Amino acid sequence: MINKIAAAAILIMAFANAYAQEKNVQKKKFPIGVRAGYNLSNVTQIRSESRSSYYVGVFVPYRFAKWYGLQPEIGYSRQGAVVNKENYHYPAEGAPTMTYKLDYIGVALNNKVFVYKGLHLMVAPYADLLVHHNKLYIERTYTVKQKEHHDIGVIFGTGWEFDSGFGVELRFKRGFTDIVYYPDYPYVINSSISTSVAQLGITYKF
Repeated sequence: MINKIAAAAILIMAFANAYAQEKNVQKKKFPIGVRAGYNLSNVTQIRSESRSSYYVGVFVPYRFAKWYGLQPEIGYSRQGAVVNKENYHYPAEGAPTMTYKLDYIGVALNNKVFVYKGLHLMVAPYADLLVHHNKLYIERTYTVKQKEHHDIGVIFGTGWEFDSGFGVELRFKRGFTDIVYYPDYPYVINSSISTSVAQLGITYKF
């Protein structure tokens, strides 16, 4: 009887150990992670100040080799700029300002190249969908209309992944899409207005 109990206990422990090892392997192959941090965003071709806000997201990293990893991502990013309302081209000192809000939900395919331990470089194409924005006015009366409700561009940056699962990242996000147009502006403006964002944040892999 004791031998049967001992044998059953050994079998149970062996099964539990094998299951734990399998879960650990799966965890190493496909961990799920979260990321969040500080956004400092602006738009090109406008005399404006940067908008400070935040970003959040989730990702699923996969390590193909010791030096290369691929990381699909989905996230929410609050972007835009702080624009002088009095004069679009030459802001008057002390004039009132408005926050031009461009909030996106987007996906990215992050390519990571590991150069030393957890230190890596990254480059990622991305596609964003505009989920919230407000009107931008220039010279008090002329309205800048939203031309596109999506943004396509590239992310590049660097980061460090620690053995604990935590990480830090520094990213620069540059859009290629001309996001606005001027239906009632009396002067022709040929400059393309696109998004530009610097991101500093932390990550964690479960």
